[in-house]
Order: sequence, then C-alpha cells, then structure tokens
Amino acid sequence: MLTAVIQGKRRGTGLSGGGWDSSEAVGAEDILTATVFERLGYLPDDVFADFLDRLLGLDHPAGTLNEAEFWPMWSTGQRGVEPDVVLDCTERDILVEAKRRDGVPQQMAEQLARELTAGWNEGRLRPDTVLLAVGGHADEDDAVWELELRDAVDACLPRMDGGFELACRSWRQVFQALRLSVEAAQDEGGPLRRLLGDIAKVYDWHGVRLQAMRWLDGLEPLEVRAASFPRGLFAPDSGPVPPPMPEQPSATLRPLSRFDPPALTISAFPKITWSTTS
Repeated sequence: MLTAVIQGKRRGTGLSGGGWDSSEAVGAEDILTATVFERLGYLPDDVFADFLDRLLGLDHPAGTLNEAEFWPMWSTGQRGVEPDVVLDCTERDILVEAKRRDGVPQQMAEQLARELTAGWNEGRLRPDTVLLAVGGHADEDDAVWELELRDAVDACLPRMDGGFELACRSWRQVFQALRLSVEAAQDEGGPLRRLLGDIAKVYDWHGVRLQAMRWLDGLEPLEVRAASFPRGLFAPDSGPVPPPMPEQPSATLRPLSRFDPPALTISAFPKITWSTTS
C-alpha cells in the first residue's frame, strides 16, 4: 500500500479522490509512525533485539517482540488516551509516543504521564515500562532536556503508579540504529535491505532527514595549494629563456567561519538648511 500511495495509485485505499499532492503528507505523523513500526515487526528476533540495543542502550534489555499494538484506547479514569504504539516484548513493554518533527519541541510531559497512568490502570503495561518519545525534541543530543522531561513526567504521575525509563530519540536516530542493525546482519541485497529502503522512502516523503544537520563551523577546513609553472616552459626556441621563477609558498584557504565578522560603521551626514531667501 505504501508504494501505491506514494505513486498516487490510491483507488481502493480509501484515499482516492482529489488531486495528488505530496505536501498533504506534511504533518501527518500517523502514517510515518505506522510505516516505521509496522516494519519492525518483520525483523528477525536477533535483528530486532540488536536494533533496540543500538537505539536505547538499556541496562535491562526489552528482549524480542511478541506483539505491536497501534493506537490502543485506554482510560486514566477521568479521560481517554491513545498512545501511538505499544511494543509488547518478552522482557519489558515499550510505550511509543511519536511526534512528526525532529528539532522542534513537541513532546508534552502531561500527555506522556497520562498514557503511562492509563496503561498501568488497565494492566496493559508492566511496572518497568520503557517510554520511548520519538521526534519532537529540540536537540537530539541534549541530555539535559531529556532529564528535564523525565522529571516533568515523573511530577505528573500519581505516587502509586509504576516506574518507567524515558528514552528521547529522533526519527534520524531510529533510522540510523536500524541501518546499522541491517548492515550487521549482512543482508546485502536481501529482504532487510528492501525493508530499510521502504522506510527511507517514507522519510523522504515526509521530509525527514536521514543525516544529522552539519553547520558551517563544524566543517573540516579545505586546503587548496597553488602550483606555479616556471617561465619559459612554452617559450619559442629562439631568444633568451628567462630564469625560472622562485618557488612560491603554498596558499591555504581559511574556512569562512574563521574570518572576523565585518564591522559596519554608520556615518552621520551634516544637516544642511536650505533657504530660498537671499
């Protein structure tokens, strides 16, 4: 179905009607979530466990996948909640709350706490649940932000609820962990590569980056060396041959980030009073 939708073949999918516009996919996190996590269920057990280890690095691993449940309807007792995905694994449960964008703070502590509370109230989550918040983080490398979000979620939970371990990951980190696991499985040209290709297509469809942003001050400086040719190399046979030029020092270019910022000065022009009287 994914290929049919991307290619605009939507008749029979329930999505037909109207013109095809890929920009309609922007902001639709549910299709992105389903496409990625549905395919995780097709991984062999050892590849799935390796993927979780690379992505989460848990001291107590979650094990292999028993079942993936999408958008279950739970209740806190006061209101209903609908987490995106629940991965029932052999050792631990993983509750996934996904947001569409990397680099934009969209995760909310109150929502995460309600989903944990509802899962525990209904007996759908074990006490040592892993809370995986995918996307919706200002900076994927900001450990302080992750600690602050964890404390905020903890503050929203009633005391009788179970414990949890929070993992904040970007969509890019999910893809990179899966790519490394597929490469480690030595599945060159096999089904795992095709599965990874499907996910890369939907990332491209939604405008999600597969590589981290690189900024100007983080680029390696380039060195360009200038070579000088001796004079007379192409001189006619007749006539004096000029002496060779002394060897010129090599020129090194500096990266743009190392130049001093330009200073601008503002000059005030003197006021001139014009008069028509003589």
